[in-house]
Amino acid sequence: MSHTSGVALVEEWQTGAFLLVGSVVIGVILAGIGGSVSGQIAAVGGFILGPIVGFLVLSYLLYGK
Repeated sequence: MSHTSGVALVEEWQTGAFLLVGSVVIGVILAGIGGSVSGQIAAVGGFILGPIVGFLVLSYLLYGK
């Protein structure tokens, strides 16, 4: 059994929620930009690749290399 304190557990959950919500927001933004500039295919690509790229960028910014 882990000896993680309640505060550390809440901090981990908050960080995970931030990564999840931030990744989805980045995906929606990239889908909107791609859809308005290049059409439906770019919107779908932005919606699929946006959260992946967003997660990688946010993870790098939060946790470093």
